[in-house]
Amino acid sequence: MKTRQFTPFLILTALLFSGCSLSPDANGKKQANLLGIIQYEEASYQHTSTTTIALATDEVLAQKNYSGDKVTLLWGLITLKDY
Repeated sequence: MKTRQFTPFLILTALLFSGCSLSPDANGKKQANLLGIIQYEEASYQHTSTTTIALATDEVLAQKNYSGDKVTLLWGLITLKDY
């Protein structure tokens, strides 16, 4: 009887931890992913696709040093880039 009550908790925990990751790639750059809702890439400097709404930090405020970080929201719908 207790396993029936405990099973949904185990399933939700497994789904949560399988969709989240924070790991360095082959170049040592950090990447984070939270179920595809929020994705973070450190020093990516990659070209954004035409299917996303791209917002650059230099459009909002002037700065001298760019980090190259990229934050993607809602499975690639919105991309915030610092380059």
